[in-house]
Amino acid sequence: MILGNERARKAWFAGFGEWQSRFNQMLAGCAAAGNNSARLKVLGKTFMRDVMVPYMDAAKDRLLTEIAKDVQRLCEKAKRLDGFVNKENK
Repeated sequence: MILGNERARKAWFAGFGEWQSRFNQMLAGCAAAGNNSARLKVLGKTFMRDVMVPYMDAAKDRLLTEIAKDVQRLCEKAKRLDGFVNKENK
């Protein structure tokens, strides 16, 4: 099996504590901004640009790295099996 649930969660949520802290900061900023729509828009855009997009990109990269490790292991096993099968058929 490629990348079980536990490893996938670990890869995806690494760094989540930092993300959550920054999210809470944004929420506090929104509460302080009240009905100031211009300030709320800036807070939202800044959060997306500086926190959300980098976090999602890094999570994707971690997940793909974990999948690549499993694919590489499967390739190595396939090479050994192919060598064994071809040796037996000669």
